[in-house]
Amino acid sequence: ATANSFANTPLFPKGKQNSSDTIPQLTKYNVADFLPITRYDGVGIGGHFVEMQDSMYQKILSGNFNGAITYKAGNAPIEVKVINPLALKEGDYEVAFFDKNMTDSGLATDAQWKLTKKGDPNTVISNTSIATLNEQLIPQYGLSISIGQTKEPAADPLNIPNNGAIGGTITYKDATKPKWFDAFADKDDTPFDFIKAGVWDPNNQFAQNFVHGRWYPYVVCDYKPNISGAITLPYITPAWHNNRNVNYYIPSKNSLISINNIDLIFTPDKSKWSRCPVVETNNKMYTDDGLPSKGGVGNMSLRNDFSIGTDTNPDAITDSTRGKSWFPGYAVDVETGQRLMVFFGENSGYDFTENPLLGQVYQFSQTPTGGDMIWNPTSDAIIKTQASDTIAINASRLVAGCGHYVYVTDLPYADWKMPYDALTASPSAQQSLIKNIRWASMPFLPKGINLLSYQDGLIPNECSIKLRIDNPYKVEKGVGTNNFYPAYHFKVNAKGVMSAKESGSQNTDNQLLTIYPNPIINTQTLHVNATTLITGARVYNQEGKEVYRFQNAELPLENAPLEWNLATAKLPSGVYFIVAKTTKGWNTGKFVVQ
Repeated sequence: ATANSFANTPLFPKGKQNSSDTIPQLTKYNVADFLPITRYDGVGIGGHFVEMQDSMYQKILSGNFNGAITYKAGNAPIEVKVINPLALKEGDYEVAFFDKNMTDSGLATDAQWKLTKKGDPNTVISNTSIATLNEQLIPQYGLSISIGQTKEPAADPLNIPNNGAIGGTITYKDATKPKWFDAFADKDDTPFDFIKAGVWDPNNQFAQNFVHGRWYPYVVCDYKPNISGAITLPYITPAWHNNRNVNYYIPSKNSLISINNIDLIFTPDKSKWSRCPVVETNNKMYTDDGLPSKGGVGNMSLRNDFSIGTDTNPDAITDSTRGKSWFPGYAVDVETGQRLMVFFGENSGYDFTENPLLGQVYQFSQTPTGGDMIWNPTSDAIIKTQASDTIAINASRLVAGCGHYVYVTDLPYADWKMPYDALTASPSAQQSLIKNIRWASMPFLPKGINLLSYQDGLIPNECSIKLRIDNPYKVEKGVGTNNFYPAYHFKVNAKGVMSAKESGSQNTDNQLLTIYPNPIINTQTLHVNATTLITGARVYNQEGKEVYRFQNAELPLENAPLEWNLATAKLPSGVYFIVAKTTKGWNTGKFVVQ
């Protein structure tokens, strides 16, 4: 949990990568291209790292969202892939799940799917149920569809990949601006040991797999005192530090089922900020160590300060209420398109106005910000005393960025005032609030990084956090086209379909490759020529399955042909596509093995 190692580390999801990372989308469809998919109804991600198209965020924020979510090609809940560009038929298609009883709210284990094309009376029915992953080839449309049901997270910890924890990413809008976000990760036998492994997650996948351990399902965060013998050891945790927490969150496979798949965007654009309650992250450990909260407010109760607005003066009181502020960003559920309630906390013990002697006791690198009702973590983690740094770590030295913990719920953003009103009426409302928390993080700033002023929007570089945990396909209302059973739409665009004239002769098929001999027998050497240097190549059969990938040592030097001895490849007779990357882009060619 150090400040400097993380911010400049490139992160990648533990799951399927976007197909554009390997074969970019061209003007014309190519073998193995994935198609963008639009969800109409249902939820479930099929083990994929799903990503919404960028245009979806504004639709959701503007109120123009109608339930249809369009995903990026290769990052959708189902996979639709081109297997034969020459057989593609332009038009609108729909994949709809069905089972024997379409009137209930449960998806049967033997459910299947059907493919229909608008204007075409024929229907393609899946050969198998969704119970196991299957890629079905649909040669009449030049496509394949890959769908398979998955298990709930933690349902079978030793046999489910990553125990269902698919992964997380962090990306910044501007590569030239600071990579400013960091957060405390779980670390055993330290004050940051706030996640305990259990039989439901023996390999700590939920502590490690989400943005290098910087984000965590709230349910796995410990809330109990950390006791060693007769000594209570201080530690930080985003969980409600109260034994009543056990009544609502006990880490188990059942409690992990409700975790949602979210995108959280930090932005300086105040029109996209989220109104929210601010909770107190000071707890009994700090109070017992002589660092009380403002007004003696308990952990996870509303902060005891006047509410603030988004104006240029954060000290301006917007009304007579207390405990309301603005989170500098927004959260969305990428399976339903729902904008979500997100809120934050701060530890008001770290405030020079409340505790003026702090600066005489401890060495802060930045002025503490735990009492200003603004989401503005600092870079301080464990601070030194002014006198010495040899004493044992006590609770009040665990600054943890001044406790600006972030919480993402499963509540619609429109309902954020319900828990706020409940907390206003009774501090015991924490018990109902925590039932809706799904994700948590304990952010701090890397050394040398500063946020912007409140007037300028705080966030120095727009930042997107994407967190993915597997969720089986289920019935869920979206647009309402398929009795809420999972249903997906995709389009084959006319401009992307290759005409017979465009495909050319066998020797100059599909772009700028010359392939000879063609046809070829499987004891000969295939030659592939391009107008520029070939820097990569793969071979696919007519069903779109990759049958060979050329290693760097096999690629030609300068502009010589790519040569492939088919005697060693042992390809059966049939039609094959070669997709070659050149210095001018990707090109596709076709050859026949006799």
